[in-house]
This record gives sequence, structure tokens and C-alpha cells, in this order.
Amino acid sequence: MSWSEKQGEINYFFIKKIQKSNYKSDYGVFSSDLKVHLAKDISDNDSYTVEFRNITSVNFDLSQSQFAGLAIDDISNRCLEKCNFRVYTYESNDIDFYCEDIKVIKNAT
Repeated sequence: MSWSEKQGEINYFFIKKIQKSNYKSDYGVFSSDLKVHLAKDISDNDSYTVEFRNITSVNFDLSQSQFAGLAIDDISNRCLEKCNFRVYTYESNDIDFYCEDIKVIKNAT
């Protein structure tokens, strides 16, 4: 699961678990990270963890556990502090947020 440096997508998945971490840096700055555990099907044979670092402007409506896909736009050229990517759902605004960095990890089966 990957995307180009300019924009990308993550298609057809089940959200298995979402973890949000809040922390304070040594300089007194508060930040939040989000880990989303995804699977292609309920068997977990093809699963990933996507880590979103320094999330902001978070909008979640998780009444559904399956989404057609997430779009990921590279907005680093807008010069917004710690907002390099916009992450959102294709068909609706069920998920919409900004983050500084994204890491995709393929989970062992």
C-alpha cells in the first residue's frame, strides 16, 4: 500500500482499530498521532497499519466500518505548518483531517 509523493489513495478496506496518542514535546508543544489498523477483509490476511503523525483539524464519523477509500493529497506546497497531507474519504466527509507525515506498515500474517 503506497502512494505517489504528490497524492495517493488507499482503497477498499475495513477499519479494525483506531488508536489516538496525545503527547507533549520537551518544548511544551502538544501533538496527536493516529494509528489506523486496516484489513482488506475480515480474515486479516492482508492488513496494514497506517500511522498519521501530528494530526490536525480532525473530523470523524465512524458509524460505518467500511469505506470505499481514503484520498491522500500532498499539500506541502501550501506552506502550512505541520500540514503536509490532507486525508479524506472519497464519497463523503466521514473522515477528513490533516497531518505532517504518513507511514504505512504491512502487518505480518
